[in-house]
Formats: sequence, C-alpha cells, structure tokens
Amino acid sequence: MMNAGEMNEQIQVYRQVRTPDGVGGFLTSWELQATLFAMVERISGTKLVSYGMTLQKRAYEITVRSQRGYNADGDFNPNDYSGSDFFVALGNNSITDQSWLLKFRGRELNVTAVLEKNGKTWVTILATERV
Repeated sequence: MMNAGEMNEQIQVYRQVRTPDGVGGFLTSWELQATLFAMVERISGTKLVSYGMTLQKRAYEITVRSQRGYNADGDFNPNDYSGSDFFVALGNNSITDQSWLLKFRGRELNVTAVLEKNGKTWVTILATERV
C-alpha cells in the first residue's frame, strides 16, 4: 500500500502539439498537460561510449495516483474524473509514437509501459530517459 508521503517528487506530463507553419509544414511544440506528485525510483542505468562521446541512459519506475480524466478525443483534464485513466489509456494506445513525454528534474522521459496496481488506485509507469 502506498503512503501519500512517499509521493514526494513532481513530474510534468507533456503532449506534442503540431501546428501548421503556413508554408506546408508543421511546427512542433510541447504543451504541459499536468503536474503530478509521484514516487520516482531509478531502476537501471547504462553508459555508452560511442565516437568519443559518453551517453548515459536511465530507466525509472514512477508511481502516481490514478488520473481519471482522459477522454475519447485524446484530451486530458486532471480535474475531470469521468474519463478513463490517463496513463492506462496512454499504455493501451501507441505509447511509442513519441507524442507524449514526462519531465522529471529536467530530464525528458519516454513512457515504455503502464501497469495498474492496488485495485486501480495507483499506476506504475516505466520510463526511459531520452538521449
């Protein structure tokens, strides 16, 4: 069982927004959807050396309270509890399309899996750092 005191980190949830640039292309930006309290644990890390550059990649397990408010149009309103759970819906849809990202302590994270736990009250998100 989770204790609210363990939710001592904040994550930001961003959605990719594409707007026409007027010359046939698109401008891509990130729109903040929500800021949530979470328990964040680093579960692994790798270090790669390639072409003289060192890259570090970390994996995280992030636990948040279930976020109802994701509707069929793909909009997220954390104050609307009538929709399905945002993270579960994200996990059921194509989460590898890179149109969503999480930010934690300035790091950008890709969602790789979403797991419901404890009777759908809590959601565990597995995420890796973008390189």
